[in-house]
Amino acid sequence: MVKWLAVAFILSSSFGITSQTTVTPYSYPAAWVNKGEGKSYVLYQRHNVRAMSQANAGSCVGAAYAKSLEIMHGVPFSAEWSYGISRKQFDWLENRPGSSCAWAAQSGMDIGCIPAYNYAVMGYDLSEYSADRANHWQRGPPETLELVASRYRSQGFVHIETWEQLRDAISQGYPVIVGSSVGFGQKNGQVRDELGRLRSKWWSRWNHAMLFCGVSDGKNKQALLLNSWGDAWITGPKFVSDEPDGSFWVSKSDAQKMLSQGDAWAILPIRDLPL
Repeated sequence: MVKWLAVAFILSSSFGITSQTTVTPYSYPAAWVNKGEGKSYVLYQRHNVRAMSQANAGSCVGAAYAKSLEIMHGVPFSAEWSYGISRKQFDWLENRPGSSCAWAAQSGMDIGCIPAYNYAVMGYDLSEYSADRANHWQRGPPETLELVASRYRSQGFVHIETWEQLRDAISQGYPVIVGSSVGFGQKNGQVRDELGRLRSKWWSRWNHAMLFCGVSDGKNKQALLLNSWGDAWITGPKFVSDEPDGSFWVSKSDAQKMLSQGDAWAILPIRDLPL
């Protein structure tokens, strides 16, 4: 795939950051075009990926990025690291919480990611997510871990701007992280409808990042979002019986609203994962 020249995007982050940043995604691959037309795919089934809870940290971008890697590789990754290193690379350490999906995608390619293991010899146990750690690392994660991260660099990322691109990327096995302000009502006590969906509300703003990990391009066109608010914030019927607790489907039109805000990226896998 041909890599774009450095292009400046104006991006709205998952927590309302507006910043001009330079990111270098790959161009949309011709081999993906129309591969998902009329079909349905879910990616979480590969490795039985479940939702996580970011708790009281602004680490939704890191959670979405880490889960995208887990879906592809079957290995948990540190959401705290991806959150903190994205802020560091784009010089946001002294600013309010939050990040951008573009920043996470770029830092995952340039600096790398960290599997969620116990690095006892280095003094860090990352085997369980910690909101306290995420809040601490938003001021910059430990430089000593950058050597570990350098072994786990993503091959890159692709800008997703339309329903067709989203559908086709997922059909080829690539999850899509998305940051937007599109909200779906209250943030707790939600109940899915008969198609497993939530519908966007004009009065609701979720400055938030999630992960597209499924798509249905049949009669009812919709896409599956994996959230990072744990398992219990939403109940109700599931469109696919085994889909993760805490996830929900959105209509094609709602997915397009999210994509239109410019911060959606198909994540490419880590090359030669050294596990």
